Amino acid sequence: TVFVGSAKLADGDIDALVRLAQGGGNVILLTKAAVAGALGRLPVKEKGKVSTLNNWLYHADSVLFGSPLTAGTLKPGIFDTAFFAPVWSDDIIDGCAAPDVPGVMSAYIGKGDKPGENDCRLGLQLGAFRAESGWIVLCTLNVEKGCGTPAADILLRNMAQEGRGTSAETSLP
Repeated sequence: TVFVGSAKLADGDIDALVRLAQGGGNVILLTKAAVAGALGRLPVKEKGKVSTLNNWLYHADSVLFGSPLTAGTLKPGIFDTAFFAPVWSDDIIDGCAAPDVPGVMSAYIGKGDKPGENDCRLGLQLGAFRAESGWIVLCTLNVEKGCGTPAADILLRNMAQEGRGTSAETSLP
């Protein structure tokens, strides 16, 4: 398992990580910069783009799916803001293919970027994509900054354990 944090990777490095995942390894891209830099080179049909929600007015919520990526946190549904506050982010992957294993999506209804413009978006914040015999996990939540909190630590543990099949609860299918 390879975790990629704040580093923006060169195309050759991204290609090497994709080959690692396709050969049975697990690649976890943890930050907006890492995900944004890699999206165009990932083996998914609809790659999407990383967007930051304009959350100064109206409403945004993240939705937790019951999956190996979120096992041990809280029950599926709307994020519990007290528990997930240290990892919550305005960054989403907008317009990408549905992940093989969803973890967290964010829904936003509010003011657009231009005067008089309204906006409604749904995007991925945590999800795993099958890459032949391995996995690529995309995460735009602030798990790096939230390290040491239950939310971040559980999510990081799940991301690290999922591909190794260390337990029935946390292995991806």
